[in-house]
Amino acid sequence: MFRPLLLLLLLAATALWARSFRGVEGEDGRPPPVSRVAEHPTAQAKVGPRDTIYDLLRANGVSAQEVLALVEATQAHYDLRKIRPGHWYELSLTGDNRLDRFAYQIDDSSQITAERHDSAFHAALQPLRYGTKRTSVAGAVSSSLFEAVQEVGEHPQLAFDLADVFAWSIDFNVDLRQGDWFAALIQRRYIRGEFAGYGPMEGAQFYNDGSLHTAIFFRDPEGRADYYAPDGQSLRKQFLKSPLKYTRVSSRFSHRRLHPILRMVRPHLGVDYAAPVGTPVVAVGDGRVLRAGYGPGNGNHVVVRHNAKYTTMYLHLSRFGAGVRAGVQVKQGDVIGYVGSTGLSTGPHLDYRMQQDGRFADPLTVEIPSADPVDQRYWEEFCRVRDDVLGRLAGVAGGVASRTKGASSLKE
Repeated sequence: MFRPLLLLLLLAATALWARSFRGVEGEDGRPPPVSRVAEHPTAQAKVGPRDTIYDLLRANGVSAQEVLALVEATQAHYDLRKIRPGHWYELSLTGDNRLDRFAYQIDDSSQITAERHDSAFHAALQPLRYGTKRTSVAGAVSSSLFEAVQEVGEHPQLAFDLADVFAWSIDFNVDLRQGDWFAALIQRRYIRGEFAGYGPMEGAQFYNDGSLHTAIFFRDPEGRADYYAPDGQSLRKQFLKSPLKYTRVSSRFSHRRLHPILRMVRPHLGVDYAAPVGTPVVAVGDGRVLRAGYGPGNGNHVVVRHNAKYTTMYLHLSRFGAGVRAGVQVKQGDVIGYVGSTGLSTGPHLDYRMQQDGRFADPLTVEIPSADPVDQRYWEEFCRVRDDVLGRLAGVAGGVASRTKGASSLKE
């Protein structure tokens, strides 16, 4: 019998604690108000920077008992005392200010809802409902992919999305050239009328250093989804081209290099990526961690064995990723550490190395096999999707391709 009272006291205490950090009071001596929806039985708004669930609902006329009932009903799915500024909420009130329905955006993909049934709330987790707008975009690279995306009026996230789609065929750290261009069929997502990122691209093309790369998004009837080349081969390979995003190569693979600290000529059997301390380093492929520790030369380093043929190494890290230790399995794209300058190092960078059949290989040139192609059972359906996407891409890419002539390295 004491649990509801205790929870109510906790909610009130949380609200008082939040108020104590709100800073200067208003001119009338009262604390600044919490976000409040319009005076309407059904309304929606964003959580304010100082809102608690208690303050937010009480400001909209909901009784303390109703707040308690809502928090208890949702507790098994999500703790509403952890609501975050900038996330949407929506509420519906009855004529006598009783809460009828409440929804809150937990993250980019899910929301929690609670609806009144008789005298109790029934809560559930649900996928976040997006509005979408399909459109096309094209741009030319003059200095960086980020700037190229922004120049055509798109959010910088699109640069990351393009880099992810073509991550197995283009190393965006070293391969970009002035005069490269991209074209894409995109889906802008909206939550309650506001831009909220992008859905999967239906298709994209990236012209890089004289080569045209094409990606077709295809989801087969069994639910498997991937990006494929027009011939049905998966763009996804066993390994990413790079363990970092948007850095520069400061030293390449060599059997004879003057070591910057030891001042002697010795092999450099990896690729150095210069990047700020703390830049995330990801596993280039699925595998098992053989070692995550410290060595006098390598500093903090991680060694991942992918299969009987390939092993990769990540040296001079500032720290390791969460849970990364010898014996754990990692997936392609998992953060396994962060750029640092530990061991024999002259500055922040990642020394990335790869072994193929027990011998060191140049990560920038080694050929890596692709993932599975389109299932032959669904070839005809893939061809229909492919032909439609290619037809629409041709109209988008034609203009930017005709304006772009020649190519020169952005790193020269």
